[in-house]
Amino acid sequence: MPLALTKLQSAVSKVNQANALKAPAALEDSPTIKVCVRVRPFIKEEVEGQRSGGECKLCIDMQTETGLRILNMEGDAEDDARAFEFDRCYWSHSRDHPLFATQETLQKELGETMLEHAMNGFNNCIFAYGQTGSGKSYSVLGGKGEERGLLPRVVEGLFDHFAKLPEGATYKTLVAFMEIYNEQIRDLLAPANDSETKKLEVKQHPVLGTIVPGLTEAAVASSPEVLALVDYGSAMRHVSATAMNATSSRSHCIFTFKTNLTEPEQPSKVSQTHLVDLAGSERAGRTKATGDRLKEGAAINQSLSTLARVISELAKSAKSKKKPNPPFRESKLTYILKESLCGNSKTVMMAAISPNFLDYDETLSTLKFAQSVKQVQTKAVQNAVNMSSVEAQLRAELNALKAQLQSFQDQSGGSPAGMSEEESVYLKRRVEEQEQLCALHGTDWPGLLALEQSRMQRRTAMPSAQDLAKLQAMEERSGDEENDDEDDDTFTCSLLELGRSQEGNPPEGRSSLRAPIRSQLQIGGPLARELSANGDQRGKAEQLKRQLTELSAVAVECEEVLNEDQDVDSEMSLKVLVVIDPLDDKTLEAGLVVQAAASSSLPSSWAWPRHQSEGAGNNDWCSGKELQQRLSWLKENRSVLAKGPAEAWLAASQATGNLQISRLQRENAELERKLAEMQARLANGNSPKSPGAEKENEPAMLRQQKAREAVKTISASFETAINALDAAQQALAKR
Repeated sequence: MPLALTKLQSAVSKVNQANALKAPAALEDSPTIKVCVRVRPFIKEEVEGQRSGGECKLCIDMQTETGLRILNMEGDAEDDARAFEFDRCYWSHSRDHPLFATQETLQKELGETMLEHAMNGFNNCIFAYGQTGSGKSYSVLGGKGEERGLLPRVVEGLFDHFAKLPEGATYKTLVAFMEIYNEQIRDLLAPANDSETKKLEVKQHPVLGTIVPGLTEAAVASSPEVLALVDYGSAMRHVSATAMNATSSRSHCIFTFKTNLTEPEQPSKVSQTHLVDLAGSERAGRTKATGDRLKEGAAINQSLSTLARVISELAKSAKSKKKPNPPFRESKLTYILKESLCGNSKTVMMAAISPNFLDYDETLSTLKFAQSVKQVQTKAVQNAVNMSSVEAQLRAELNALKAQLQSFQDQSGGSPAGMSEEESVYLKRRVEEQEQLCALHGTDWPGLLALEQSRMQRRTAMPSAQDLAKLQAMEERSGDEENDDEDDDTFTCSLLELGRSQEGNPPEGRSSLRAPIRSQLQIGGPLARELSANGDQRGKAEQLKRQLTELSAVAVECEEVLNEDQDVDSEMSLKVLVVIDPLDDKTLEAGLVVQAAASSSLPSSWAWPRHQSEGAGNNDWCSGKELQQRLSWLKENRSVLAKGPAEAWLAASQATGNLQISRLQRENAELERKLAEMQARLANGNSPKSPGAEKENEPAMLRQQKAREAVKTISASFETAINALDAAQQALAKR
């Protein structure tokens, strides 16, 4: 080969290597905040008319990949259409549409770009915003197989990229998973049976930026390890949702992974990526002048309204070129996402919207918010750092803190002198936090991996008797706090009281569902003990546990809306009443399965309903296999059992000796009053209206339709309650 050609090939090779080491110019020059919109398909309740109360109408039109229109179905749709332009619009409503977008589409266009940013040392963030039920969690987390969302696909792609690194390159990955509910940060990766729960706060570190000291940052070496942590964190979130009367739409969920990529003779490229599933945005706009749900709703609204004000302030400063002063510290959510919103980050907003015309107002609000986010411009920079220098700075801070603490110690080495107990505790906590930071950013990577393996063992291990006692005490304190605010004892609450306590008088109000299901699902509860005693049935029982979790989450979501202290004829109650019937089957099965799984308070001779088929097992405490047989029996006899939750409550009350005829009588009286009131309104031509929420331009036909649906539902519930009363009286007569 000629010498000139050899030199040319060598030069080209060196240029290619240099280009591979530096970030692509397109990544540096692209707008930092990218705004996307995704339109979900109609859900089952909408198609079957259970939510819409009639025909399901489409109010979104999309003709291009960057633009869409929202149509006002109350007037001339073409004249009232409003057009919006975004960086990308994803049509996931109907598969026959030429622009139909799947989960794979999002991964190719958003996920791969995020991975490219991370591998080149850029911070990333994608946050999903929209009303409850608009598809936020589906886009971020997704389901199984082809339904996987961005999070699992990005994690898998990350380690695929690592596998292709050149020889001599090394990588480290840390992951964290947190939930923000009621302005409290919960560590979703902390072992559930740990005896101590730390209060987590957001802080600003001079070297590391915004951090949450004490938050678990797990060292991982493969995608299966990360996905196992995602599953664990999601399960912890569901259990907590039952205990705290919060569902996924009532809390913010933030998954973070940090990467440290080091190639020979190059500075380390470090990056941090947030994937955020925000709470339902309609909560921010539904606070009434009377302050409904003030204690809980204020905290929920605070983070979302603060996020809106931060975006507004940043958008104004982008137009006026003035230095912005957004209120990041007024909410933990905005404080954590500070860098993602205005600093060193490549950020994507995914606005999830409903295509249903009944959600027109919420969809329009989401689109307007997304439009304001589009105006925010920041600049991301590549994070190429010398990790040994970072570690040295952290060590220096740690030594300074230790020296400060030591200077206050007595000569005898006793308690700190010259400082209060609070100051001493604070300083010791600072030392512990700094030691954790030094470990996370130090050189002992094998030690971090071993620590994470130890944590995982604690996550899956059964707790000790001492841990169970502490968990029970925590649950009791939580229950006391939840019962501080009493709810009106309306008939709607009784429809969801299948999970009532199995000993003593059933609790009233909002705690009716949570306590038994929480104790059933928590680690160390009856079902967990059943798992331990029946190893061969562990897989099946785990599946049953997941089913119980999903069913209880649906029930609690409905219960929390019913406990908003609204009138039965309010707009929110109308929506809830329409979905009560399809919910009955699920809550019925959940309630009976919880009874079947049993607890120590039930007598060993507890009997199943009298119409149990022969050969379904005896009436003693059930083993793992019998538990599965009884679940199968429940499914086979679902048509018989699904007459209504009142009958199921009756059976459970008979079994535990908690039958209360007086409660049914009170509910019947309440039903008669409300039914007569609503029938009188219809007779006078006055449909029920939501206090302060009725729109003047709402068609009279739609108002009448809502009223008729409410009367129909109340009438059905009335008949169910009467039947339950008759059955109860007959049962007592036979005793």
